[in-house]
Amino acid sequence: MQNLKLHRFLAAFLMIGMLTIFVSSCGDDDVEGCTDPDAENYNVNATVEDESCVYARDKFIGDYVGSFLCPGALAFISSDTLNFSIQPGLDPAKKDELIVTLMNVAGGITIDLTATALGDELIIDAELLGVPVMGVPGDVIGTGTATLNADGTQIMADLNMNIKVAAIMLDRTDDCTLVGTKQ
Repeated sequence: MQNLKLHRFLAAFLMIGMLTIFVSSCGDDDVEGCTDPDAENYNVNATVEDESCVYARDKFIGDYVGSFLCPGALAFISSDTLNFSIQPGLDPAKKDELIVTLMNVAGGITIDLTATALGDELIIDAELLGVPVMGVPGDVIGTGTATLNADGTQIMADLNMNIKVAAIMLDRTDDCTLVGTKQ
C-alpha cells in the first residue's frame, strides 16, 4: 500500500514537473523584427530589434541627376542639368527628416533644403538665411512637395522659391520644378 502511495506521489510529481517545463517553454521564444512603431515595416509581434526598420525617408535617399527649372522671375537659377542629393537629416533620432542639396545652381550656388518624409511624399520647407547668392549674403526660402514614381527611380518636385538679397535689392519669387533620376 505504501509502495502504491509512493508510486502515485512520484507519478504526480513527475507529471507536474513535465507540465511546468512544457508550459514554461511555450511563448517565450523571441521574435526578431522592427520594434519601432514609426517605421513602415513595424512588427507588433517583434520582441527583439533586428535593425531591419525601414522609414518613409529611406526611399528618397540617394544621388540624382536632373533639372531645376524656374520659368519666371528666377529663370537665372534654372539648370537643364543638375546634380542633387537627398540625405538623412542632421538629427539621427528624427527618422523622417532629410536634406535636399542642389549643387551648382546658377553657376556655383549650393542650396540645402530641409524636408520631411510623409509616406510617399517629401514635404520641403526650408528657410536659408545669409547664404551666398551672386557673391553676397541673401535669403533663400523654398517650399513644396516631391514625389517618387512607382518604382522609386525618378523624383519630381514643385517648389515655390523666394530669393532675397538686400545688398542688390533683389526680391524674386517663382514656381520651380525639380526633376531627377536616381543614380
